[in-house]
Amino acid sequence: MERKKILVVCYSGSGIKTLKVFAKLLVAFAILGIILIFVGMIVNYENQYTYRPSLDGDLVILFGISAIITGSLLSPVFKALATIAETALIKKHIIQSEYDFIETDKPENAGVMQEELGRK
Repeated sequence: MERKKILVVCYSGSGIKTLKVFAKLLVAFAILGIILIFVGMIVNYENQYTYRPSLDGDLVILFGISAIITGSLLSPVFKALATIAETALIKKHIIQSEYDFIETDKPENAGVMQEELGRK
């Protein structure tokens, strides 16, 4: 059986771990929003039997709804960006292991230049 090659990838400076952490934080933010909606409903229920009007429960419910919407919309975006960045980083390392890179300012010289590298 043929052994697979091992590819070591360094994530430092890529922002992949940061994106994954933010995605998890936004999920926690959405869960906090669900809890806040229940707290707001309890506050509204208690204020229903008092004679002083209060917007506290309504504001907590609105904040909870906005937290749920924000967390449920942005968390998948951050996860997708982290996956795209991780795939690009892995492909970059694979390509760098196969090719030598030469920086150029001339667009007509861009591409694989086998003659210059001595690989015919």
